[in-house]
Amino acid sequence: MPLYEFLTITKAGIPKVVFEDMLRTTIKSILDKGGAVRSIKPFKSQVELPYKMKKNKEWHTHGRFWLMHFYASPQVLSLISRELKNDPTTIRVNMVNVSRESSLKNLLGVPDKTIL
Repeated sequence: MPLYEFLTITKAGIPKVVFEDMLRTTIKSILDKGGAVRSIKPFKSQVELPYKMKKNKEWHTHGRFWLMHFYASPQVLSLISRELKNDPTTIRVNMVNVSRESSLKNLLGVPDKTIL
């Protein structure tokens, strides 16, 4: 399974419970489909966006960024992307397929001589 990096911008003013529920739902979807979550890194909750973004007929100037690394099949990737894009608390979703060998070395700090 390839490793994906997933950067999401959610609304800044949402309650912590709603944010945690959205994260829990996303992680559960990945795990239920045979994937594995490597790491989750939430950033500050009130960050000014580089430009105004529109979602669901609302303009947003602030957001909450979070980053996730996970292993999943491409079919799971499209499912997760669709779920988050339909979520009313999500402003933007960006996913990138990270090179497996180099990303594992960067994430784990694996020496060059180690066989993956």
